[in-house]
Amino acid sequence: MELVMSRYDEVKDAFSSELKGVWLGSYIPASERGFNSEGVYNVHGKIGGKDAVLKVMKDFTSSEALGEVLALKDHGELLVSGHLQISGVYKPVIIMVKISSEVLSDTREYERASDEKREKMKEDAIKLMCKTVADIAERSHMLHRENNIDNTLVKISGGKVTSAKIERKWCSNTHTNTNTHTHTHTHNQVQH
Repeated sequence: MELVMSRYDEVKDAFSSELKGVWLGSYIPASERGFNSEGVYNVHGKIGGKDAVLKVMKDFTSSEALGEVLALKDHGELLVSGHLQISGVYKPVIIMVKISSEVLSDTREYERASDEKREKMKEDAIKLMCKTVADIAERSHMLHRENNIDNTLVKISGGKVTSAKIERKWCSNTHTNTNTHTHTHTHNQVQH
């Protein structure tokens, strides 16, 4: 995601505040597929009365990280952003509303389906994803950057994909970061 520079002042301090009292829950394996974060974790308890996930960003000042804060804010999904000490290192984090969906390839229905049924489910998810991307681009003038099936959260009913929601990676133009990362902690309390 790239930040629209005309809106930089809205988010330039997004990671300046230290967040306290946040407990990391389980690591979400599907988050390994993203390029601009070090991973996503469930959050123990509620934040602002809502179930939440915490995304650890790669750096404090990248246009991708600041653009993501802006996009989540615009879509009413940002709960808070700031920095946390995780495993002894301060990291920029975004805490957002948790969405109750899964990546298609992680669903039980997809895993149990025949090859033919998997292809049909994938086609349906892609059609819904494309519609979602187009609707968001038209409404908010933001373009989702990583349009692939692994960045699409789906709901399945009766063996059919009934909805698709794009994971939160937005941009005003394209930029790719292909760094890799590893994760070694779960159920850790964030240190202050």
